[in-house]
Amino acid sequence: MNLLKSSKVVGFVFFFLSQCLYAQNSGFVVKGKIVESQEQSPIEFATVLLLEKDSEKAVGGTTTDAAGIFEIKTAAKNFQIKISFIGFETQYIKEIDFSTPIIELGVLHLKNSQIYNGCAEIDLF
Repeated sequence: MNLLKSSKVVGFVFFFLSQCLYAQNSGFVVKGKIVESQEQSPIEFATVLLLEKDSEKAVGGTTTDAAGIFEIKTAAKNFQIKISFIGFETQYIKEIDFSTPIIELGVLHLKNSQIYNGCAEIDLF
């Protein structure tokens, strides 16, 4: 009788732990690479934000590494992605496939902003 009780307790503990682990792992990983659209060179330190679709509140974010690569882990389930870097046009990704836990965006191209295309020399002194 005691063995039956202890096996039920052990079974319950394993079930509870498996549910906790599943809850911790149920989320998304967003991956991609940011490059400059004309020369295809990676953009280091570009900002990648995950924004709630309704409120545009940030629910995650990171910057790209020297190779232009980023990875964000999040438990959020309904978000859009904002990619920005000074001198480039900000890009939004609003249509995201949430059917798999890994969201692979591939290579994303940022275009040079028209504001920063021309250089002007300014004398301050």
